[in-house]
Amino acid sequence: MPQPSANDNHRTNALMVVIPKRSVESTEAFASPSLCVDTAIPAYELKFLLSEDQAAGIMERASGRLAPDPHADPELGNAYRTLSLYCDTPQYDVFRGLGSFGRRKHRLRRYGNAPWMYLERKSKWGDRVKKRRTRIDNGELAFFAQTMSALTWPGHWFHRHLVRRCLGPVCRIAYERVALVGESMDGPLRLTFDRRIRGVFTNEWNLDAFEGGLPILADHVVCEFKYRGFLPTLFKEIIHALQLPPCPVSKFRSFMRAVLRGANIPVCPTAPVLGKQECSTHVSGDGRAADV
Repeated sequence: MPQPSANDNHRTNALMVVIPKRSVESTEAFASPSLCVDTAIPAYELKFLLSEDQAAGIMERASGRLAPDPHADPELGNAYRTLSLYCDTPQYDVFRGLGSFGRRKHRLRRYGNAPWMYLERKSKWGDRVKKRRTRIDNGELAFFAQTMSALTWPGHWFHRHLVRRCLGPVCRIAYERVALVGESMDGPLRLTFDRRIRGVFTNEWNLDAFEGGLPILADHVVCEFKYRGFLPTLFKEIIHALQLPPCPVSKFRSFMRAVLRGANIPVCPTAPVLGKQECSTHVSGDGRAADV
């Protein structure tokens, strides 16, 4: 099982600068590294499927070196609620990982009870991750039921992509996320833990919170290391100290696989197959997870 090391193509970043919570003035400064406008330094994401004990071990090592995300809610154990609406074709080409559909995901995301949401396209080339995101008001969600949108609408680019690729809503995924933030010499970094993940199948443009749903990845914590440039020292230390194998886990594909299990939907051989047995077999040469 290859592990990131100082000899990898992406060298270790030796400098870690902690950002105290009291210095937070703009939450945009703590967004995912893959949202940075400056693309000269590539962004990466490492994913892990953890037990609660492993997650606690990571939190202990990160304590005092990273700060809580400004969205943290003490009543939720410093987590915040996240709800995503994922899009796919009628043939489930995104889920199946066919061609360019396997390299991009289009989703709408809402945090808590916010009166706005984000339109997001997540792209992946090899180990690199890049996101394009636009905020719209919740009332504008109805525009997606139309075949055309105004050129002046901020969400036009996203709507155009959906129409061209025949993408529509297929599922809503909800979970609670704990996030820690900091900065390395290459830019912002994030450490996230996702729990209580559940989903519902849908064909409606709806991002309202829902009760119940199908639990997925139960008794596990989905953890992500997000950074730009070289692997930060803190992340390198955690990986080696806890002997963590990166795992290509996808909340979207985990849910879709569960609900389509009896539908005999073929999956592209290059699309990650999730599960404990397969976690160590879908990792690139430098130890980075291969899924988006």
